[in-house]
Amino acid sequence: MAHPATAAQVAFKIDRQLHDDEVLLAGRDPQWRLRCLHTPGHDPGHLCFLEETTQALLAGDMVANPGTIVVSRKYGGDMAAFMRSLEKLLALDCKLIIPSHGHPAGRPREFIQKQLDHRRWREDKIKRAHAEGATTFDQLLARAYDDAPEQALRWARHSLDAHLAKLGIEIPT
Repeated sequence: MAHPATAAQVAFKIDRQLHDDEVLLAGRDPQWRLRCLHTPGHDPGHLCFLEETTQALLAGDMVANPGTIVVSRKYGGDMAAFMRSLEKLLALDCKLIIPSHGHPAGRPREFIQKQLDHRRWREDKIKRAHAEGATTFDQLLARAYDDAPEQALRWARHSLDAHLAKLGIEIPT
């Protein structure tokens, strides 16, 4: 099973396509109700699932705990869509977030807001560095990701590229 955008990317047959707001029933007693939430950004066909009986959000690659998710245009990512998807998750009434990477997180709205605030903060750093004269990709990376550990910079390159595309700033890579 997969979202149509994911089905278009894979080389194998998808038995069933899943769509936003569709409900899957699983288990027996109690039966779980998994609401599909199309949350593009990390990937065009990314899905989260809200288990409606427990209000647990299976967040996939929308959030990590700890850390952040890489958004890479090279692999179909879109920062504007990613941030809209975070805003969509903010509107949910859920009790727990279960990410693909890291530990479950309580206080979902606060946790998602923190993720969204981090992206906005990073975007502001990029805009400020560009306005102050950073005109090459490497200059922007050094200034906007000066807080990132050296080993994370190869991934930060992807996110910087995605932020630049969202901002409409064209810089040779």
